[in-house]
Amino acid sequence: MKQLFLLAIALVWGIVAQAQVDPVGKDGVAIGGYDVVSYFSGEAKQGNKTYAAKHDGVTYYFASKANKAKFAQSPSMYLPQFDGYCA
Repeated sequence: MKQLFLLAIALVWGIVAQAQVDPVGKDGVAIGGYDVVSYFSGEAKQGNKTYAAKHDGVTYYFASKANKAKFAQSPSMYLPQFDGYCA
């Protein structure tokens, strides 16, 4: 029974660890290159290097020129909260 419990814990831990995207990758890109503005439209979209912006030393990619402009106007409104980790 103890082994089954430990196996279950290991499986859950593995799933949780894979689901979390690092807030800033080793390449300096935020949240895996996803467009932080797109989250507010209800659909997370992968950003494009063409529409990149830097804020506080971190690079953000956006799915469109309009989303990049929204971010530039008010970055704090779109920055991930809790240092990018789910709370």
